[in-house]
Amino acid sequence: ATMNNFTENKYSWSKNATVIYLETPAGTGFSSCGDDAECTFNDTSAAKDNLEAVLVLLQEKFSILKNNSLWVIGSYYGGVLVPHLMNELDNWIEETKAINPDAWVPNLKGQIVGNGFTDWKYDGFPAYFEMAYYHGLIDDELYDFGSRKCNFSYIELTGSQDLIKGCRDTLKTFLDYTKYVNIWNIYDKCHKNQPIPCVWSQPVVDFFNSTNVKEQLNILPELRGKSWEACDYE
Repeated sequence: ATMNNFTENKYSWSKNATVIYLETPAGTGFSSCGDDAECTFNDTSAAKDNLEAVLVLLQEKFSILKNNSLWVIGSYYGGVLVPHLMNELDNWIEETKAINPDAWVPNLKGQIVGNGFTDWKYDGFPAYFEMAYYHGLIDDELYDFGSRKCNFSYIELTGSQDLIKGCRDTLKTFLDYTKYVNIWNIYDKCHKNQPIPCVWSQPVVDFFNSTNVKEQLNILPELRGKSWEACDYE
């Protein structure tokens, strides 16, 4: 399959709503920020930046939409980014109304998060380990040892060096068992030679790197030479 044989999604969000995509934090994808210092973010500062973007988009860029119902939607790490932005929006609305009850504020309705990542303690690898067992990807022996003896929380941040040998071995065996699993759809096959291992992603990369697509998306001319890459969260 290539980028030239995409088919229309008859159930697209755009059938029932106007969708504005935010590449966040700034510097992600084709978005930009002035310099390296300005491109340094944490979850809190990214949320403040996103708040400013939402307000500018609704008040200036697409003012015709400013009174429409507003839903903030995200997936995966959106489980962190979306609630942070919701908190910033809610605080801004409350503070604005306290100063001027007649002032315009976004018509904020709620949030939607799909397959959300919310906390390094529970999500990421710990959640994958549990899910893998209950979907028959690993055996009872491996699961029993891992669930009783190992704490895999924060392992994406800290690495495995602090685990006891048995847990390091469990981790290695788990990764061997699942190396050909499509992590975004475990019922799908493993697609070979893809930017994200096993995930059908090359046509998407080709699509966003197409000169015509960059022009249609109004990517800044100085950024059109930049390559769009698929993120595998490693």
